[in-house]
Amino acid sequence: MAVDKLQRVLFAPAALPLGQPASEVHGGRRSDPRVALAQAAEHAGFDALVLAGRDALGGPRTGAGSASNLSLATGPGDPFVLLGAAAEATRHLRLGALTRSGERHPGVVAKAVATLDVTSFGRAVHLLAIRSGSSADSREDGVLGDRAAEWELGLPVDVVGEELAVMKAMLSTPAPSFSGMHFQLDKAWNEPRSLRPVPPPLGLFVAPGGGPARQTGAGGFKAAAEALAMAPVLEIAVAGELLVLDLRDALVAGRPDRRDASPTQLATDAANLVSAIRLTLDSAAASSGRLPGSTAILALIGTALPARRAELAAIAAACADAGALGLAMALPPGRLLAREASEPRALAEELGGWAAMLERPAA
Repeated sequence: MAVDKLQRVLFAPAALPLGQPASEVHGGRRSDPRVALAQAAEHAGFDALVLAGRDALGGPRTGAGSASNLSLATGPGDPFVLLGAAAEATRHLRLGALTRSGERHPGVVAKAVATLDVTSFGRAVHLLAIRSGSSADSREDGVLGDRAAEWELGLPVDVVGEELAVMKAMLSTPAPSFSGMHFQLDKAWNEPRSLRPVPPPLGLFVAPGGGPARQTGAGGFKAAAEALAMAPVLEIAVAGELLVLDLRDALVAGRPDRRDASPTQLATDAANLVSAIRLTLDSAAASSGRLPGSTAILALIGTALPARRAELAAIAAACADAGALGLAMALPPGRLLAREASEPRALAEELGGWAAMLERPAA
């Protein structure tokens, strides 16, 4: 599957809010709201649905317990299991899983990706989330052990590089071996494997403007953008086919340095950031012998809230003009409820408006 088919993407949590039933019975059949969401997204015109594991997607926050808190640590939900069910209910929609870097062994993740790719007939995508700042505070140690506490944007990039290398080997080699500082493979049993000649796309998910700067405004948007543009993680990102820039924190009006920003200014800031990242990626690609543009940029521009439609439309257009291959929206908190399974037409109509906003004009 070519990444140029990922131009309109919807992100959503794999977990449901606590207290919500995981499924409901409608017309004698049990249906899951996340499967209903996949069907609605396909009917609405989205190219892909990405389900995020616990705390992988994160999101803009204005304080603990606030209505805008998008923390996804709200209940169980493995994205691969749910996407397997969604694969049976859709035909063309690309299906992506977003998991936190360092949480699982990359060999295990690669087997899940390959299985999903087989069962979906070549529609799988996978993203590794690298959260910034305090996001590590709530995570379990995972495969990083004590190093999880030091996990910040771009640190430690050696782990990220090894994760991508292991996954690429698992997705393209019958019995791969790998010997690194953090991960090892020894002629790994590697079935099932993707049946396609080109393995499923892999990518990184990073969030500029998070961490302490989000809370204090220290350094502001410009400093956060410059830090990401120079981050060592971008040198690792060129090993993948896709880099997702989560711009929700960087552009949210609730940031201390963004309260008075106009939609035009937000759009300009977003375009400048995408352009800077594009230059850095192309430079890193040239250094590693790859062609410019080998790693595509997908911009996650905001949460699908009607009150922000005009602002998000301006940001979407600016990011596309600046070189983002695709654009993405995140489902707002609390939107994915069990009752959506009984209202697929209404949900598809709502999502259709957002998909139309993200559609790039024909060249």
